[in-house]
Amino acid sequence: MDDFASYIKNAKLNTKKQEEILKNTSGQDLQNMEKTVENIAKKYENYSDKELKDEILKEVDKSKKNGGINFDELEKIAKNITPLMNETQQQRLNEILSLIKK
Repeated sequence: MDDFASYIKNAKLNTKKQEEILKNTSGQDLQNMEKTVENIAKKYENYSDKELKDEILKEVDKSKKNGGINFDELEKIAKNITPLMNETQQQRLNEILSLIKK
């Protein structure tokens, strides 16, 4: 996949695991998450993988300088969203998390 748009288009969710997660999430939380994900996807849809990684690292650097990175919280988020991802997406998430922790 060369860009974020194709990444989003090719994303396939494991519906059984997705249903389990959705059962434990309130309707308002789901709406907020959906809006957030849509906004992020729109913002970055034309970025290449390199541009996207560069943008993520730029934001991470800003947050680190402000003391805003909580690695435990990032791990929790990753653990919660991993079941919604296919193997390729999981590998990409792990790569990004590794970059963030450096």
